[in-house]
Amino acid sequence: MTDKRPIYCWDTTVFLAWLKEEPNAPLADIDLVAREIDDNKAVLVVPVTITSEILDSRLSGEQRAKLSAFLKRSNIINANTTLDIAKKASEIRDAGLAMKPAKKIKTPDATIVATAIIYQCDALHSLDDKGSGPLRMKGMAVIGSLKICKPITASGQRGLDGFN
Repeated sequence: MTDKRPIYCWDTTVFLAWLKEEPNAPLADIDLVAREIDDNKAVLVVPVTITSEILDSRLSGEQRAKLSAFLKRSNIINANTTLDIAKKASEIRDAGLAMKPAKKIKTPDATIVATAIIYQCDALHSLDDKGSGPLRMKGMAVIGSLKICKPITASGQRGLDGFN
């Protein structure tokens, strides 16, 4: 029997919003996805790039402990950057530069998207729609069928703040 659990990937913005409880973030939606992961009803792929970006930020001891405990779950895949991921990230960056007008995509953003593609994630969750953020990459042919969206469960369930 194959595993039918959805596979999500979070970018740095989702982790930071969740850990820091950012007031303008869709925290109820993020919490629903986190609850699915907590209940082992979903898998989360965490690109190693995110770990370095998160640890560079200013987190309290409590926030670091929450992150550390979360990343130890059996249904969390800590994804190292492999040669295949690096090549896909390069393709994504090149595709952005070939667009008219050109879209400069930062290497960390391209690496996060490439990781989600290589790990065959059902969705890459992001809150980053500025500059080269993942939400700005939706529709690029090089992304293929990867769904890039704000955090939402695979069933489409929304948190209460999603209805505001």
